[in-house]
Amino acid sequence: MSSKGDLDYNIQGVLQKSFDCLPLCSHRELFLHIACFFVGEYKNVMEMILEDELYAKSGISTLCHRCLLTISADGKLMMHQLLQEMGRRIVCEESKDPTKRSRVWHDAESYHVLRKGDGSDTIEALALDMRNVKQMTGSEVR
Repeated sequence: MSSKGDLDYNIQGVLQKSFDCLPLCSHRELFLHIACFFVGEYKNVMEMILEDELYAKSGISTLCHRCLLTISADGKLMMHQLLQEMGRRIVCEESKDPTKRSRVWHDAESYHVLRKGDGSDTIEALALDMRNVKQMTGSEVR
C-alpha cells in the first residue's frame, strides 16, 4: 500500500501528462490562464478576452473534452482544485521571482510588481483585486 505522498505524486504525474499531451501550445496557455485567473468566471467573458490571442472557443472545447475543464449550468468555468493547483504550480516554477513569471495573480505580488515597476516582458497577465490593496498598504490608493 502506498503512502499519501506517493499517491499525491502519482496523481500529479497523471495530471501533468494530461496537460503535456494537449495538442496545441495555445491550449496549454489557455489552461494556465484559466487556472490562474478564470476559474469561477463566466465562459463568455473569458472568450471575449482571450479569443483573438488563444482561440478560446476551440481551446475550451478541447479542455472540456479532455476533462481538464467543465462549464457549470450557469456558464461558469470550473476546474478541479488539483488541476488548478497544478496549473498555478507550473507558472510558479517559471521563476521564484514573480516579476519573471508569465502570470501574476496573488494580490501582494501583483501590487508589488505594479508599485515598484518591476515587471518584465515575461509577464503576459496580471490580476489585482483593488479591494485588498487598502489592507496591504493600510491606506486608500488613489
